[in-house]
Amino acid sequence: MTPSFPDSFNHLKHLPLVVDLDGTLILRDSLTDLFIDMGKRCPWNFLKIPYWYVRGGRSYVKYHLAKYLKVDPQKLEFHEALLKTLKQEKSQGRYLVLATGANEKIAQDIADHVGCFHAILGSTLNKNLTGLRKAERLIALYGERGFLYAGNARIDQHVWSKSAGIIVVNPGVGVVAIAQKVSELHTIPIHFLDAV
Repeated sequence: MTPSFPDSFNHLKHLPLVVDLDGTLILRDSLTDLFIDMGKRCPWNFLKIPYWYVRGGRSYVKYHLAKYLKVDPQKLEFHEALLKTLKQEKSQGRYLVLATGANEKIAQDIADHVGCFHAILGSTLNKNLTGLRKAERLIALYGERGFLYAGNARIDQHVWSKSAGIIVVNPGVGVVAIAQKVSELHTIPIHFLDAV
């Protein structure tokens, strides 16, 4: 079995690998899928979204969408190379964490379907787990430079800058340059998985 990561990651084998969901593990946005489901099953709930947002922001909206709707993991398009890497890393004893801005219920359903994560972190009723909040949560759990992080978006720079290793997967426009800059600035090894 060939190693999942380059030699520059060899000294990081003992660290947890934290993976983002939307655009990274799955190639779409789970929130978009919830909106599509809502449009099909209960379009009147669109009228509730402004109320939910004013009441509690993005996390509150995500919580209520997840409460009423469901993402079918079997209909999702997964990043197959990443999924293969995760299963390989798990078989070699690596601790895997799914950390996402999606609601924790959605994250749990998808993690259960995939079957390789040891821990799941997601947005709750009161906390939207993205960007700085995600970085803070991971530092509280694993320490600064105590984890590897796989992401795909500009907002992931906040987490990458606190990680021990940057993994870029399915990057959006301009994300490769941002990840490289974070890598150089903080002297963090970087790996591109089907990214460049």
